Amino acid sequence: MLARKAVLAERGIEMPDGMDVTVVENNDNTVHITLPMAPDGGVELSDEELSSAAGGGTAVLGLPSGYNANGNFVNCN
Repeated sequence: MLARKAVLAERGIEMPDGMDVTVVENNDNTVHITLPMAPDGGVELSDEELSSAAGGGTAVLGLPSGYNANGNFVNCN
């Protein structure tokens, strides 16, 4: 692990002691996906909140005139 941290340090990326560094390489048959840690005290979203966060809805305030609540332009004047 020290060699990986040294390579990162050479590129200006300092890793704190106690932090593990894993290096993986994608290939034609494998793709690695890194998910962020859940925040401490995280709250689960309801299905409705999750749908909205995933692009199922729009919560935009202060839209210019001619736009509806979904962000669609509805007035051609």
